[in-house]
This record gives sequence, C-alpha cells and structure tokens, in this order.
Amino acid sequence: MGTDNEVEVWHAMRATYRRELDAVHLLEKENLGCFVPMQYKVSIRKGKKVRALVPVIRNLVFVHARPSDVQRVKSQ
Repeated sequence: MGTDNEVEVWHAMRATYRRELDAVHLLEKENLGCFVPMQYKVSIRKGKKVRALVPVIRNLVFVHARPSDVQRVKSQ
C-alpha cells in the first residue's frame, strides 16, 4: 500500500478516553515506534499521598512511522 519513497516522521495521534497506554500496546504490536511523555503526580487518596505515573498530555500519543503505516493502523 505504501510507496518506497515514504520516510518515517513523527505524528501526533489522539487516543480517546485516557486509552493512551492501550494505543501504545497496539502500536508496539504493529512494530511502530511510539512515545507517551509521562510524569509522576502526587495526589491524596483516603488521607494518604499516592504517587502515580500519568501522561503529561492526556489523549496524545506520538508515533514514529510512515504515513501509510499510520493510516493502516488507524483504519483497523
């Protein structure tokens, strides 16, 4: 489907309803490079401090792939 002259570039892909990590697992299964910037966030739950690793930008996954590969994965 893709042409040989396409090069891999970074794309910003939207993942809905906080499913960034599910999208990362799907992209890694398809052998596409992906990245979600993460940070630790401290919150208080039931009176105790809890440190959790959360995405810096919600609903956003960065994908390093050819445009035709991104379209193929998005159509599935």
